[in-house]
Amino acid sequence: MPAPRPTGPPSTPQRTALAKRCRKCLVAGRSRAAVGGRCSVRRQAIRRPSGGHAQAIPESSRAPTPETRMPPSVVSREEWNAARQELLAAEKALTRQRDEVSRQRRALPWVALEKDYTLQDADGRPVRFSELFRDGKADLVVYHFMYDPAWQLPCDHCCCWAEGYNAYAPFLADKFNFAVVAKAPADRLKLVMAMKGWSLPMYSSGGSDFNADFHVENTVMKCGGREVPLSQGPGLNVFRKEGSVVYHTYSTYGRGLEVFNAIWAFLDVLPNGREGWHPKHKHLYRKRKPIPDGEDSKSRKRDRTESRESKHCEDHKAES
Repeated sequence: MPAPRPTGPPSTPQRTALAKRCRKCLVAGRSRAAVGGRCSVRRQAIRRPSGGHAQAIPESSRAPTPETRMPPSVVSREEWNAARQELLAAEKALTRQRDEVSRQRRALPWVALEKDYTLQDADGRPVRFSELFRDGKADLVVYHFMYDPAWQLPCDHCCCWAEGYNAYAPFLADKFNFAVVAKAPADRLKLVMAMKGWSLPMYSSGGSDFNADFHVENTVMKCGGREVPLSQGPGLNVFRKEGSVVYHTYSTYGRGLEVFNAIWAFLDVLPNGREGWHPKHKHLYRKRKPIPDGEDSKSRKRDRTESRESKHCEDHKAES
């Protein structure tokens, strides 16, 4: 007979072991009561399967830790130079391959849009999708911002992405139009923009099929070998307007988004890579603004339901 399932909460040693194992992939912000606490490294809840107690993440899906990572080799400068030249050759080959992939990307065929979606700007004014092409520019890049209407706050990773885009915006505007689109209502977007001090063009797609048509609504994310359902997911789409016709030219999701955030490039050159990094949610409050009348200050705190869907694995945005 199989061993009976435990009926009580995990013991202190179990909680310690679980906390050490929660670094790889904790997509779901499960009940912290199941393990008596949150991860001291990522402040994220221990994974807890539906209907059961918290369990350790399989050994095969765990990220290397200081205890399990191979120690570095210490060599002479001459040996290091030789190894660096070998790596440089691989990096140059990757650069040439990336150039070829970029050429193929630009050569993709186009698809004409059949709908002119109605969005809302941050002030609640209706805007037709075709009107996002402004200042005589023919290209439009749309970043899909994870923010379900039921959530009080948006995805913390998407906030990290948007923070960078906000800084790049003046440079992007020299070449193309850029827009951030989320399903959350316009007033919620305006509040987040005020809290963050963003001047990004943000639009609500609530009431339209835009998110569903471009596969960022009721989708599935692969993370740590598991499939996680998401009511809202991240993505990036590119459009081109020729005359009065808008065309869809490119899309990417999952790890394809990494190239649009320089943070990953910095993390990847560190000796321990991306291990243990997660954008802290507190960065959302860097620039506080007064809460509009009728808004409860407690609504700024991430609730558990929202956390379950918007937390990401350490690989970020998951496997493509």
